[in-house]
Amino acid sequence: MKKNEIIAIIANELPAEQLRAANVYVYKERLPAGISIGINQQEIVMGKPSYLLFADLEPGANWAHRCRYFIVDEDGQHSAIDSSLPPEMEHYRLLQKGGESGNWSVLTSMPMPEELL
Repeated sequence: MKKNEIIAIIANELPAEQLRAANVYVYKERLPAGISIGINQQEIVMGKPSYLLFADLEPGANWAHRCRYFIVDEDGQHSAIDSSLPPEMEHYRLLQKGGESGNWSVLTSMPMPEELL
């Protein structure tokens, strides 16, 4: 998938004002089918190769604020998980910086290339 395809999926899930403020990150590699990941103290098994995204919905806030995880498979099927805590950011790269968020609010300086595959 391409970066703009994943951003379009997220744009359909978030209100425009939330998307403008959000910093969106993608896990550094596509997760293979069958792998288990932990989000909100629950284990989620990937049914297909998928991308794991983290949307910081309040990038200027401290810990425990609104955020959302997205799982997007290779066919564009997706699910969202609301949360209040970020992942370990060393495994993520910036996919899109919210236009209304300051540079200081970005949790990593490693951007993703246009082509994610």
